[in-house]
Amino acid sequence: MRRLFVYLFVGSIAISASAYYNNVQLLIFIVPIITLMIGACEKKAEKIIVASVAILFFLLILNKTTILVNAQSKLEISQDISITGVVVDFPATKNERIGFEIYMPNLKEKVQCYINISEKNMEIKNGDVLEISGTAYAPDKKRNPGGFDFNLYLRAKKIYSVFYADADSVEFIGSNINPILKPFVDFREKLIDLIEKNMSERNEDFLKGLVFGIKEMDDEQSRIFAEAGISHVLAVSGLHVGFIYGFLMLVAAKAKISDRTSFVFICLILILYTFLCGFTISVTRASAMAVIHQAAKQLKIHYDTLNALFFIGCINIIINPLTVYTASFLLSYSAVFSITVFYPFTKGFFSKLRIKILEKTLDALLITFAVQAFTFPIISFIFNGVSLISFILNLVVVPIAGFMLLSYMTLMPVMVLWDSGATIVLSLMNILTDLCFIITESFIDGKFSYVNVPAMSVELVLLYYTVLFMAAGYFYLNKKSNKLALAAWVCALWILIVPELFLSKELHVTALDVGQGDSILIEAPGGENILIDGGGSYYRNIGEDIILKALLNKNIKKLDLVVCTHSHLDHMGGIIEVLEFMDIDYIMINPLEGEEYLPLTEEAVNKGTQIVKSVEDMKLELSNGVKLIGLYPGKDSVYVDGNNSSIVLKLIYDEISFLFTGDIESKAEIELDKMGKDLNSNVIKISHHGSDTSTTEGFISKVDPDYALISVGRNNRFSHPSDKTLERLSQEGIQYYRTDLSGAVVFSTDGKKLDIKTYIEGQP
Repeated sequence: MRRLFVYLFVGSIAISASAYYNNVQLLIFIVPIITLMIGACEKKAEKIIVASVAILFFLLILNKTTILVNAQSKLEISQDISITGVVVDFPATKNERIGFEIYMPNLKEKVQCYINISEKNMEIKNGDVLEISGTAYAPDKKRNPGGFDFNLYLRAKKIYSVFYADADSVEFIGSNINPILKPFVDFREKLIDLIEKNMSERNEDFLKGLVFGIKEMDDEQSRIFAEAGISHVLAVSGLHVGFIYGFLMLVAAKAKISDRTSFVFICLILILYTFLCGFTISVTRASAMAVIHQAAKQLKIHYDTLNALFFIGCINIIINPLTVYTASFLLSYSAVFSITVFYPFTKGFFSKLRIKILEKTLDALLITFAVQAFTFPIISFIFNGVSLISFILNLVVVPIAGFMLLSYMTLMPVMVLWDSGATIVLSLMNILTDLCFIITESFIDGKFSYVNVPAMSVELVLLYYTVLFMAAGYFYLNKKSNKLALAAWVCALWILIVPELFLSKELHVTALDVGQGDSILIEAPGGENILIDGGGSYYRNIGEDIILKALLNKNIKKLDLVVCTHSHLDHMGGIIEVLEFMDIDYIMINPLEGEEYLPLTEEAVNKGTQIVKSVEDMKLELSNGVKLIGLYPGKDSVYVDGNNSSIVLKLIYDEISFLFTGDIESKAEIELDKMGKDLNSNVIKISHHGSDTSTTEGFISKVDPDYALISVGRNNRFSHPSDKTLERLSQEGIQYYRTDLSGAVVFSTDGKKLDIKTYIEGQP
């Protein structure tokens, strides 16, 4: 059977997804896969063997995934403990924190460590044996729409806990590194030390990323390359291995080395480079494919790129089925697949336009186009954006980066043995790095260089790839049966897509987990989108990291209204950040605060967003009879402080209502009661993160909710929510949800019934 590993690979993805997401329905994909495998065989004996192999392979993957999903750390979670172990990867420093993996022999377990070095600098190396005192935590699961699943990322490396400590709590015990590996570790450390001594901080981070895949570049610099569509230059991938492999073959050919010697030489260099890069998924995949290619030449057998790709993929999945959900795996494998399958189609399509003098340039453009087209759904899901200038920069910056990589790799021994030689080489690297930055920054200055795009639903992704494969001619539509099957498939997808996009009559209210702050998204049945508050932090870009990703994940490209209940950073900060990336028609502020809102109002005016002030009893009529009513501040309300100036809103959809209270405290609650407002609601957003200065007994009895929502940060320094508030809610029989424990909370209603989903609940 020619494509056995392709079928096994695709089937194993369905199997592992079913186990991880606890979705038995995904197993239905196994039936057509096994059917296709059997149909591709001619002899009965072959059919039986292939079916048996497939079933055994899928059972193995199901068993391994189930074990990984249910595995738990042996460490005491959320406790101050000490651990002892050996560093088993190459530590990386970013944002005054060293990150590395440590293996604990006594527990036979790896843990991801982060050491705070803001007050004391230190150096940690591969093979160091350390005793560390700190706190272990369970890794974060996906906490928000469009959020990052850190738990899945670490489980893909068979790590089940995260350990945080300060530099003062780290004690160096000794070294425990394999004597064979030690020279190579020292060699790598010497090279990095030379880079750090001879290059500027920005440029050293670039070169370390280019050569070793070390991710130490600050967020702003990383964003430049991401928006330029060339971030793959800084994450060692198949591109880098391709440069090195091509160069090694050229050297072997010029030196007229025998095939066998060439095979050994190339394989050893690639294995060494893979080690120096920490055996990352993309480098390991590319190096393994190069080794298979060399082996095929030695054995004089046909090299099939797809079989080699998916053979290595199957091995990866056997080792750890969850690796298929990491960004590096998805992008690395999809890029090679697109070049193998779609580049020939694009090349043939544009063959009539080929001009000999521009042949190589056109080829490079077509390869970039094929990769961009095929990986678009993956890129939109991971990055929520696409670069419109990557075609140009891949032609300009990537060749410079390739020259830097090959020059550096060739001269590494010289630099280690001759310091003056290292200074000369790294001076050249400084110049070329500056050139890469100048070129990249000049292109991304344009308004349309980068476009934010929403993540695609599963059904849209399937439809997208269906169209792509159809355009490339892979459905053999000359057969009537194939046409009918394709038409049925497309109709089935549209049946799933249309109701969700155009016919839904549900109102969705999502309380995003923004840490110690508030941010609530309202999605009306008719498509209006309203955001109440945007969170905010001195330490993190909440607007870009959480809110924008959530909006794009929900296919929201514009906000009709943003309500900033009051001017405190944990409510206003994220709105200012979102303004940079998304159009907002109106921003509503309370009438009691003035200058406090200036950072927001000035940015809004610059972006062309209209500022309006809330008015008592204002009523916004939305689609399907949904109403948003302003209750507070009243026309006679006076300024007391920021919290008690918060806008209070009531959202009504037929029989279901929500009360949003900002950060009002007891003073405002008493005033609201005196104003005689109808406070009765099914759901209340508990004010001021559950503080004991709010949610008085009289106020909560007036609202009489069935459910309460508390937006609060984990382990916050204010000890929110207060025990007093939680006790009161429990005594009243009110079921409450906390974003610190449940992640984002989604309330969905058709106006009659109310469904509640939490992002943490039900996830492994």
